[in-house]
Amino acid sequence: MSDLGSPPSTHSRLPFWVRLSPFFLSASFYISLFLALLAPLPLAWLNLAAGRRWALLATLSNGSLIWALSGWSGLAGFAVFSVAPAWMIAEASRFWVGRRRDAQARLMSILFSGILAVVAAGVLALVVWSRLDGVTPAEQIQRAMDWMGQQLSTQAPPSQWDPAEWEEHKLEWVRNLPSSLGIAALLQSWIVLTLLVRLSPGRLRERLGVPVGYLRGWKTPERWVWPTLACGFGWVVFRGIPADLAWNGLKFCLALYALQGVAILSVVCDVWGVRGLARGLVFFLVLGVMTPLLLAVGFFDLWFDFRSKLRQS
Repeated sequence: MSDLGSPPSTHSRLPFWVRLSPFFLSASFYISLFLALLAPLPLAWLNLAAGRRWALLATLSNGSLIWALSGWSGLAGFAVFSVAPAWMIAEASRFWVGRRRDAQARLMSILFSGILAVVAAGVLALVVWSRLDGVTPAEQIQRAMDWMGQQLSTQAPPSQWDPAEWEEHKLEWVRNLPSSLGIAALLQSWIVLTLLVRLSPGRLRERLGVPVGYLRGWKTPERWVWPTLACGFGWVVFRGIPADLAWNGLKFCLALYALQGVAILSVVCDVWGVRGLARGLVFFLVLGVMTPLLLAVGFFDLWFDFRSKLRQS
């Protein structure tokens, strides 16, 4: 029987090479620079298409490849950013099949399960790493930043390396570390979930009740406007650590609205008939050059409903 529900599974009809590719593809994505965000996808797909046993074997296979190429530190990163979200997204997808919630709420729950998996695994890895070295987690982060500074100083020309400027950048990176981790986990989980729903292993899309054009209707829950406003208020009013926490929370909330802006941009392309390569170019330009506009459109869509106005026009 299928892991996703009562209908029979299709994993017995999968060609052997299809089930074999996730045994090395996840590691290949992870060690690449541009496809690292896709590393959880093969494991999550195999989990939903062929079951937990095949996914466990693929996890061990990919982990062995990462360990052979990158050692224990590489394996720890692979566990945090690939294994944890892949398994959590797959298990959350199983959990929400047949539950009495609308499709959007199911997708948001699966999305946040992937984010929480990355954050929890990252914190656990940091604590274990710190205990092994006999330091606190804060000291471990400081040591990692110092190591990064040493690597940059050896590669940069002496005339262009300013230790005082590096100290400023280091403090800024440490202050933004929570939101950076959260946004990276959000982006990765959203990409993986989007592709999983499109690929629909084990008829995932039908069993979750997600329509074919679900991305065009993606909408951040209305209740998220309150933590967004609260974080913005805290960032303006407070100073020191409370202001840093509010700033990190605000950036994460705005990243959620950026996804809604992407959905609105997709509708704009549909209305204007932008297809193929031109569509990809539009997304690339908007995401790279006009990100603040995308955030604003996604946030104010709560009140103006731009998509309905676009369709009416």
